Amino acid sequence: MKQLSDDWFAIGQSYFSGCGGLIAFLQKPKQSSNSLLFITTASGKPFAESTWKDAPPVAISWSNDEELVVVQKSGYATILNLNGTFNRRFSFGKDAENSQIIDAKFFSYEGRTAVAVITGNSQIFIATSLERPRILAVASELPLVNRPFVWHVASSPAPGDFATLKGPWILLAFDKHIHRLGVGKATKVVIQNPSSQEIRFSNYHRLAISPNEEMVALYLDCSVLRVASLVEGGGLDVRMELDLSARAVALGGGSSDNSRVSTLPSGLIWIDNSTLALQWRNFVVVVDMEKNIYELFYLSLVHIQSEVDGLRVLTLSTHEIIQRVPQELECLGRIGASNPAVHLFSAYREWLAGSGRAHEFLRPVLTSPNGPREMYDAVVACLRAAAHCALTSTDVQQHLLAAAHFARGFLSLLITSPSAKNLDCSMIDSFSIGHKIDVDSFPNNHYEARVPSQNNNNAGGRIEESRSELTIQVTTILRLLNSLTVEWVGMALTWKQFESLGPSALLDRLLARKHYPLAVELVHTYQKLPSKIPEHIQVRTSGMTRILCHWVKSLPLAQSTSPSDAVNLGIIRRLSAIIDRCGVSPGAESGVSFATVAETAISCGQRVLADRLIELEPRVASQIALLMRLQRYEQALSRAVQSGDMDLMLSGVLKPLLEGVDSRLEPTALSMLLRKHPIALALYRQYLEGNMNSSGSGTLPKGKLASQTLAVLQQEVDPSLAIQRTVREAFASKEPAQKSDLLIKATDAYRQMKSEFLAQICEESAKLVNFHRRLEEQQVTAPYFRLDERSPGSQVLPKLIEAAAFRWQGTPVNTTYTRLVAAGTPATDRLADNVRREFKIPETRVAYLRLIGLALSPNKSSAWTEIERMAFAKRPAVPLDVIVRVFVDSGRQQQAADIIAKLPLEQKVKSLILIGRKEEAITLAVQERSEPLLYLIQRLLIKTDRPTADRVANLRTQISSLSS
Repeated sequence: MKQLSDDWFAIGQSYFSGCGGLIAFLQKPKQSSNSLLFITTASGKPFAESTWKDAPPVAISWSNDEELVVVQKSGYATILNLNGTFNRRFSFGKDAENSQIIDAKFFSYEGRTAVAVITGNSQIFIATSLERPRILAVASELPLVNRPFVWHVASSPAPGDFATLKGPWILLAFDKHIHRLGVGKATKVVIQNPSSQEIRFSNYHRLAISPNEEMVALYLDCSVLRVASLVEGGGLDVRMELDLSARAVALGGGSSDNSRVSTLPSGLIWIDNSTLALQWRNFVVVVDMEKNIYELFYLSLVHIQSEVDGLRVLTLSTHEIIQRVPQELECLGRIGASNPAVHLFSAYREWLAGSGRAHEFLRPVLTSPNGPREMYDAVVACLRAAAHCALTSTDVQQHLLAAAHFARGFLSLLITSPSAKNLDCSMIDSFSIGHKIDVDSFPNNHYEARVPSQNNNNAGGRIEESRSELTIQVTTILRLLNSLTVEWVGMALTWKQFESLGPSALLDRLLARKHYPLAVELVHTYQKLPSKIPEHIQVRTSGMTRILCHWVKSLPLAQSTSPSDAVNLGIIRRLSAIIDRCGVSPGAESGVSFATVAETAISCGQRVLADRLIELEPRVASQIALLMRLQRYEQALSRAVQSGDMDLMLSGVLKPLLEGVDSRLEPTALSMLLRKHPIALALYRQYLEGNMNSSGSGTLPKGKLASQTLAVLQQEVDPSLAIQRTVREAFASKEPAQKSDLLIKATDAYRQMKSEFLAQICEESAKLVNFHRRLEEQQVTAPYFRLDERSPGSQVLPKLIEAAAFRWQGTPVNTTYTRLVAAGTPATDRLADNVRREFKIPETRVAYLRLIGLALSPNKSSAWTEIERMAFAKRPAVPLDVIVRVFVDSGRQQQAADIIAKLPLEQKVKSLILIGRKEEAITLAVQERSEPLLYLIQRLLIKTDRPTADRVANLRTQISSLSS
C-alpha cells in the first residue's frame, strides 16, 4: 500500500467497503488548498483520485450499493460513484443547513444504508434510505454543542417502552448519564450494576452496540471498559467491567504532556456478539466476555473496522484481518481433540511421511460399528475446513483437500458394509482413480485445486461418475477465492465473507474494476454448481450477458459507423475472441442473450458492434425488433419473410410501419420495399383492406404512412388484384343475377390473363348459381341438410335440417346432387342427372352421394329397394361396409346382418360389433384363433362395455399361451 503521511485520514467509522472492497481516504481540510479524495483497492493499488471542492466533510462511508457517501457540514449528503465523481445529493432539512452538521453515523436499516446526523443546535435527524431519503427528527433536548458525548444508532426494535416505536433509535451517553432517543420519545437509561464498587469517572469516552443489538460496550474516561445488556425495563444490566488503566498507561505512553488523552482509545468496535476490539494510536487490544486480553502492536498509525467474521486492521502500509479461528478448523487443531476428522488428517500426514502409524490413526474409525458414518463425517469436515482456510494457509488447504481424497478410497470400501445401509454419500466427491489433486503445482500467490481429466485406462477403478455438490462447491470456489487474493486484484475474501457478499454483488465488484477474466471465472464457477438458490441461478444464466453489457459500456464512443473502419474492425475481432475463449453459446441456459447486449450497444452508439451481435442472436423476433430500432427496415422485412411466421411479419414489421406517428419511409419507398417481397405485399394489402371492410366506414389503420402507401398501391396497375376484388364482390352479393354476371366477368378476365384454371372455377361457379336460380324459380323442394354435419351417433348419414325446402343458393355441387336424389321424384332424378353431366362428377362419388340421398329420401320403399340392389350387386359401386353403416344409421340391423356375411373377416367382425352382436364376433374370432381379431374387438369395446373387453383380453392371453 502506498505510504500516506499524517495529514491523510479517513473520517467516520466505515470508510472502506467490507468484504474486500475499496478504501476511501480523504485528506484533512486545509485553508490553503482543497482536500484530495484518494480511493484504493484493499491491497493498496490506486483506483481513483479526485479533488474535493465541496463543503468540508463530517463523515464518509461506502453504501451497500458501493456508492461513496460524504456527509458535509453544510447539511447535505453527497453521493459519489466508485471513481469519486458526483452522482447525486440530498439535504437533511433547513435546520441542518442553517445550524450545520457536527457529527454523523452510518448504519444499516432494513437492508439499506442509512445515516444519522447531529446538528449545531443539538438536533438529531435520520435518513432511513439514500435512494429515497425520508428524514426523521429524533426527540432530543440535550445541549450537545461543545460538550463531550458519544452515541450509536440501533435499527432493531428496542426493548421496553421503545418497542412500540417505528424506525431506528439512538443510544447517547452525555456526561455521566445515558439517554435513549427515538422519534417522538426520549428517556434516561438506568444502569443496574450488581457490584457494589463505585467507579469514579467524568464522562463516557466510547460507546458501541453489539451486532445483535443486545449488548452495549462503554469505555469510561477512567480507562474502565463496561459491558452491559439491554433489558426489558429499558435499562442496562452490567455484565462485565474491566480496568485497563494500567495497561493503557503502559502502552499509550503516559509521560507525554497530554497523557490522559493518549491513554484513551480512539476506537471501540464489536468483533462479534462476545468480543470487542479497542484501538489506540499504534496498537489494538481484543477483549472477550471472559476478560481474556489479546494485544497487537504496529509500527505506525492504525485503524480498525469490524467485518462479518473478524476485524480488519489498516495501517499506513499494511492491511490485514484478524478473526476467531472458525469452528471447522478448531475441531481439527484443538489440543487433545479426538474425532474422526482428526484421526483422518493425522493418518494422512503419517501416510505422506511414509510412516506405518497411519493405520493406527485410522483403526478407531475403520473398526467402529459406525465406521461408514464416521468416515463420511471426517471427509465432510476436511472439505469444510479447507473452505475456511481461505486467506490463511494454502498449504493447509492443500493438505485438507488431499486428506479428503485420501479417505475416499476407504469410504468406498466401508459403504459396502451392512452398517452403511442408510448412509447417503451423495455429498461426497466421487473421485475415481483418475481424479487426482495436483498437490505439487500450487503457485505461491494463489492456490488452485486442479482436477485433470479422467484417465480412461482406470475406468474399472472408478467408484462413481458424478461429483458431489459439496466437493465441487469447495474446490471451484476456493480456486476463485485464491485468484482474488493476488495483489493486482486486491479483493481477498474469506469463505464467510464470500457467502455474505454473494456471487451477484461480487460480479458487480469485478465488473466495476474491469476484471473481466475473473468475472468470467466466477460465472463459470456457478455454472458448474447444481445449486437451486435463485441468486446462483441468476448468475449462472445471465452472468455472461451482464459481463458483455458492461464491456460494451466501457468501450470508447465510436467515431464511425463504417464496418471497414479500423477501430470497428478491432472491436469485432475482440468480440469474437471473447466469445471463443469464454465458450459462449447463444440460446442455451448458460448462454448469452445477444439481443440484450445489442440493445446496450445501440444505446452506447456502437452500431457496427450491434449489427454483429444481431447476427449472433438466434431468436428471429429479437433480431427484427433490434433491426427496426436501427431503422434497417429492408433487412428486418427480409428476416421476417425468411422465418415464414406471418404473425411475426405483421406484428414485428408491418404494423410498426403502418401505425407509426411519424413517417419512417416515403410511401413510394415503402411500396418498392414491399414489392421485393410478394408475401409481405400480399399480407400488407390484406391487412389494410381487411381493416377497411371491417370498419364499414372505410377508415384506415392509424398512421399517415398507411393511408399514403395504400393510395400509391391502388394507383398501380394490378389486374389480378382487380379480379380478386370482383370475385369477392360476387360472393358477397345476395342477388343471383348480379353474382352470375360478376363471375362471368371474372371468367373472361382470367381467360384474357391466360389463367385457365381460375377461369374454369369461376365459370363453374356461375353455372351453379344459374342452376340454383332455376330451381328456386321452379320452386323445386328437397330435404335440406349439409353433408359435413353428422347426426348424433351417426356413422355416415348427415343431420336432416328440414324435410322439404326450396333454398338452393350457396349449396355446393355435391350437396345439390344429393338433395335432388333425396327428393325421390322422377323430375328431381332427371335434374340430378343433369347436375352429374354438367359438372362432371366422378362415377364413384356419384354412387356414394346417391346412396346417401336414397337413405334420406321420403319415398322409403323404392329407395331401400334400390339400396338393396346396390348391396347385392356382383360388383357393388360402394363398399359394402359403407352400406352396412347406412343400414345401421337407418335402424335396419336385420338387413345389415344379411350383408355382413359377404364381408371379409376383419370387416365382418367390425360390422357385428356395430349392430350389437358382440358374442357372435367373439365366437368368430375364437374359432379363427386370431389374436389380432380379439385385440380389435377389445379396442372397440373398451369404452362401451368394459367387462366384455376384459373377458376378451383373457381370451387373448389364453390363445397366446396356446400358440407359444
